[in-house]
Amino acid sequence: KRKYELSKEDYKVIDAFYKQYGNNSGAALSVLAQYYQSTNDDIANKVVDAITNYDKAIAAFAEETRKVQTLQKNVLLHKILEMLDQQYRNPELSLSQIAKELSYNEKYISHLFKSHMGVGLSEYLRTLRIKYAISLLDYGIDSIKNVALLSGYTDPLYFSAVFKKEVG
Repeated sequence: KRKYELSKEDYKVIDAFYKQYGNNSGAALSVLAQYYQSTNDDIANKVVDAITNYDKAIAAFAEETRKVQTLQKNVLLHKILEMLDQQYRNPELSLSQIAKELSYNEKYISHLFKSHMGVGLSEYLRTLRIKYAISLLDYGIDSIKNVALLSGYTDPLYFSAVFKKEVG
């Protein structure tokens, strides 16, 4: 339910006011309000009330829009994290694949992820894979080739370089 409802009359008054004053409506409204407070003109008060209601309705709409956008971003971020958690062992998993599967632009996904998670998607994926590799080594799998393949890396040499860089 909207916080502020405008009548048809409000819209007519507002439309006429904004047509006359355009981008200077804020200053015009202020002058108008000061002038008509002293005269108690009923029509002027309706103009001021209509514009005030309009501004409140616009502010409420903007706030509702921000809330919806935030919710949509959180849902998308949740989907991305879910995909990463379920598929990090897949060597084909990448920013490109995630963006394609979710039908979003790669740059948007990358920016959204980094702004909310504090690290880039690729770095996050690499960390998941390395942590999994460490757990495989802890469980006794000692073949670097097998650990690399099970962790989502197709090239054991590349895996070794990444592992050494991340773990030391």
